[in-house]
Amino acid sequence: MEEINKSLNPQNEILYEIRKAQENYEKSPKSKINLGYLQTRLETLELKWNSFKTTHEYLVQETPIESRSVLSYFNDDLYETCELVCTFVLL
Repeated sequence: MEEINKSLNPQNEILYEIRKAQENYEKSPKSKINLGYLQTRLETLELKWNSFKTTHEYLVQETPIESRSVLSYFNDDLYETCELVCTFVLL
C-alpha cells in the first residue's frame, strides 16, 4: 500500500500542472499563440496525460478493490477529472 500512496502524489501534481497549463493558455496574449507555441503545448500535454494514464493503470492493477473506497483518488475519480481537463484544453 505504501507504493500505491507514493504514486498518488504525482497524479495530483500532474492534474495540477495540466490545470495550470489551461489557465496559462487562457491568459496568453493572442499574438503569442502561433503554430510552434501550440505544438509545444500539445506535446507537453500529451506527455503529462500519458504519464497520468500509465500511473493510473498501475494504481488500478495494484490497488485491491476493497481498498479503493478509502482513497480519494478513486472516490473523487481523478482519472475522469484529468481526462475532462485534457479534453477541455484540447478544444
